Amino acid sequence: MATLLGLLLVVTFIANFLTTVVPNQMQVNDLNHELAVENQFGRLAALLSSAGAGGSPGMQFVQPVTLGSDGVAPWAAQDGSSIGGGRIGSHLNMSYGILGSLLYLPPQGSSQGGPPLPGTCSFTSNSAVTCTGGGSNLRYNFSGNAKAFSVSVSGASSGISLNYSTNGSTITLSLSGSTGITVTVYGSHNVVTFSGVGSGSVGVTLIGNYNYVNLGSTGGATVTLSMYGSSDTVYQAAGGGAVVLAVIVGSQDSFTGNATGGATYSAYVTGFNATNPNSTQCPYDNLSATDHLAGSGTGGSTFNANYNNTAYNGTGTQGKWATQYHDVGQSLCPFFSHQSVGLNGQSLSGAGVVLGFTNSYAPSGEVAYDEGAVIYAQYGSYPVIVDAPSISLTRVAGAVTAASVWFPYFQGQSGSVAGVGTGTLDLRMVSTTSFSTTANATLYAINPNVPISIVIHTPYAEAWNAYLNSHLAFTGLWSCAPAPVCTGTYGPGGPIGTVTITIPATNLQLLSIGSSTFSLSLS
Repeated sequence: MATLLGLLLVVTFIANFLTTVVPNQMQVNDLNHELAVENQFGRLAALLSSAGAGGSPGMQFVQPVTLGSDGVAPWAAQDGSSIGGGRIGSHLNMSYGILGSLLYLPPQGSSQGGPPLPGTCSFTSNSAVTCTGGGSNLRYNFSGNAKAFSVSVSGASSGISLNYSTNGSTITLSLSGSTGITVTVYGSHNVVTFSGVGSGSVGVTLIGNYNYVNLGSTGGATVTLSMYGSSDTVYQAAGGGAVVLAVIVGSQDSFTGNATGGATYSAYVTGFNATNPNSTQCPYDNLSATDHLAGSGTGGSTFNANYNNTAYNGTGTQGKWATQYHDVGQSLCPFFSHQSVGLNGQSLSGAGVVLGFTNSYAPSGEVAYDEGAVIYAQYGSYPVIVDAPSISLTRVAGAVTAASVWFPYFQGQSGSVAGVGTGTLDLRMVSTTSFSTTANATLYAINPNVPISIVIHTPYAEAWNAYLNSHLAFTGLWSCAPAPVCTGTYGPGGPIGTVTITIPATNLQLLSIGSSTFSLSLS
């Protein structure tokens, strides 16, 4: 009897061990296996992110991955797993914009023509207009090269606006004493002569090179002079009480103002710092140190010159001009603008690496390295990001002021490995790119009108959806579709969702963008 009771106790112990202890221990072993793989994938993520920040093509990386859990010998064997490339169809698109090198885009003028001439004005030839008794609202575009243009206006007039698109021509303007006129000359090697300018308002704009303008005696007129080009010359014979404003951008330009009364002269000479080849201040033939201001004045006239750069030494200023010097930004340089450059990242299918667990004692699932994030996805449950992607934002008063983004890409077929041993991920960096700039960079600046767009196609859309939703920095900057994939539980082979992150660049002051491409093989 004692023997039978002993045997019964042994059988009971063994049965309890097999039905309770072994499954519980194997469940712990399976969960420990999942944690070990998460840590190994986390190391992989940190390794590749670090390589993307400072690595170079050709670098090689090795990451062992544990395929099998611990067993309970001799009662339960190890649970295994399989590892391979990311889901086909998983990929990422990234685009952003910058402001590239400077462009010089001056206006080109217009072809001959305009509204009908006022009743007091008529053509005496195709290039000569005569107005008697006033030429109010005379507006016309003249064009053609090496021609003799003339406009003659008698009587009080106003609102005259004339545009000349020409090279190598003479332009003669005979005006009455109170005429208000605006003249714009697009071209080079032209000679413009004014006569009869009295107390009216006169505007002259020169866009070109080697033009000469003789304002004559302007009386008490208000004169606005704008010179954009090189080797342009403007001369004023006399100005009795005139108010003259000159804006000069270019090289070898000169203005001479001679006052016979209490005239006021103001000149703004804008150029760039010749000692700094990377200066943002009006590059491309804008050596304002070569410009020249001269003239004389009586009767309490004032001459004020403002040099908008740090290199000008004032040696070109003569007469009664008082000088001031200013350091200015690119915004004061006319007709210069950064060209917009749109940049697109790669779009390679297969977003990373996935390890699938075949568990007998714990729920099966996956650990994935997906677009730089490590994700745990248990079948029938909600996937979660356990190691964040390399994307961060800084917001000040709600506006995004800084963004840093890096993503990995993978190319080629990695194959797959299954079992209970140790798999090895062999990676080699094929290429890497990084770009960092600011809103006010000299050569390549952030384009405030082009947002950074990141579109992630992933089977783990719910994990990305939950991650972005839990980080305030991304509030209002992302979307996810379709809804069932973005909010539902995960199953192997399920549909792929699309997560779109749109980062506005309107207030962006710092941008760092990077990506690296790796080849991947498994053994």
